[in-house]
Amino acid sequence: MIVEHLRSIAGNIVLVIVCRYNQNHDSLRETHAFICCLLRQLLQLDATSSVPPSLLELYRKDIYPSEDGVRTLLIEAARLISRPIFIVLDALDECPLGFDLVAAIESLGHDFNLLITSRDVFSQIKDYPSLPIRAADRDILALVDSKISKLRWVCEDEDLQSAVRSEVVARANGMFLLASLTLWELEHNVASKVDVRRVLTSIPVSLDDAYHQIFVRIGKQGARMKQLALQAIMWIYADFGNPVDWNKLYWWELRLVFACNMISMSGSDFPEPPSANTIVDACGGLVSAPRNVAFAPAFIRTPCSRSTHS
Repeated sequence: MIVEHLRSIAGNIVLVIVCRYNQNHDSLRETHAFICCLLRQLLQLDATSSVPPSLLELYRKDIYPSEDGVRTLLIEAARLISRPIFIVLDALDECPLGFDLVAAIESLGHDFNLLITSRDVFSQIKDYPSLPIRAADRDILALVDSKISKLRWVCEDEDLQSAVRSEVVARANGMFLLASLTLWELEHNVASKVDVRRVLTSIPVSLDDAYHQIFVRIGKQGARMKQLALQAIMWIYADFGNPVDWNKLYWWELRLVFACNMISMSGSDFPEPPSANTIVDACGGLVSAPRNVAFAPAFIRTPCSRSTHS
């Protein structure tokens, strides 16, 4: 809605960068990739007046600009337009670069207006004017409706569907993550309609409460599943000091670690390590499995660190 509002004002040019925690391509670890993205958007939105002569010259000579050259081209293109330019940087807390990306954009000069959305995980945020934002109830409801068909004890019971919709929307308090964690539990940790209603009456009121409940559930699992979950979380979060590589762990790597650990513990030659689905289920929603990589969103590093260390 913010982007739509900015674009509705005549003369505005709005450039958008959306960060996602499972976008882990190596090129996205460099500010250069994002500056290139901004330049491409700007040229596409205003190709008539924003193409610097120096860029045309590079094109005619079939020369790709250097990193500094791309930055200079973006600044030149902005000055040629002479219109308000807004850069919306969405979900900064999911970007491997963090505030380094903000610094790179701010270094472009005063021709660009920057708007950031992020969870409050950066100390630098306090240096900027800020407003709290929350998802609209209709957006939370859309998320719930997209998952209803996967909820075994809910999908064929209209009364339970209505209860899930109303309770999740009311208790999520505009937080997609809180709603997602609740829906995950409804999909994986209920064995009856009574369990569904139990989950709905115990939806946490904050993310910290949600993480606490997850670790309580992990602790109540059988010994093998509990050990599996804690080992997986420990290995995924092993390198807190490296904000670039901490969340890139391929499933074959994680399963290989388990296999090696099983060999050292049991002495068997060819142990069968747990599957990705088994690991995901054991971790209670803290870990997801897009494509071939074991991921956990950047914003849950802190509560996981607190919980695993305690």
